[in-house]
Amino acid sequence: MYIALAGNIGCGRSSMIQLIRERLKWHVCDDTKDQNPYLADAANNMYRWAFSSQLWYLSQHYRETQQLLWHDGVVVQPRTMMEDMYIYAYSLYSMGNIDQRDFDTYSRLYDNYRCSVPQPDLLLYLHASVPTLLERILNGQNKYESNLDANYIMRLNDRYEEWIQNYKGEVLTIDVDNKDCFKDEANIEALLSVLQKMAKEFERNKHNPR
Repeated sequence: MYIALAGNIGCGRSSMIQLIRERLKWHVCDDTKDQNPYLADAANNMYRWAFSSQLWYLSQHYRETQQLLWHDGVVVQPRTMMEDMYIYAYSLYSMGNIDQRDFDTYSRLYDNYRCSVPQPDLLLYLHASVPTLLERILNGQNKYESNLDANYIMRLNDRYEEWIQNYKGEVLTIDVDNKDCFKDEANIEALLSVLQKMAKEFERNKHNPR
């Protein structure tokens, strides 16, 4: 079963991944090994480097998806090409940081990549309000994220909501507004139980199609 996470910056993606890896023992691809070499440049000159930065993310997540699907059992991807395209590249394009010609090129490349990998069997959408996201970003350890503009986070959140509403696939929305959502044991047990149940149901249906 191929599971992917989705959610805005500051949603608690890393905490969710840690729970899945340690408590469920599912295979999670390590998306921290390679760091985007364009981030620092993009922070100083977004218009010049946004396109290059997004191309790097797209190719990175495409490669991750290919490698992930070689594994048996339940596999989990922290972020997918879908977010690269429909959330981040689109938002930067709509803000004028990626021009029309580059966005058209990016879109064609995305379409080519997307045709050669499957859609996730389940999308876990970590939903949080903008104030919660901003608080977590401010208190986080990522220097690049802590410098992000509040309006940008709000724009991303609106884009996420629109994308999820129109997403053609199975989505499990998880409300992560509660600051203790990844610490309260009862909440954790309930969430992990739901995920285990969905994984077992998927395996049953795969081997016994109706």
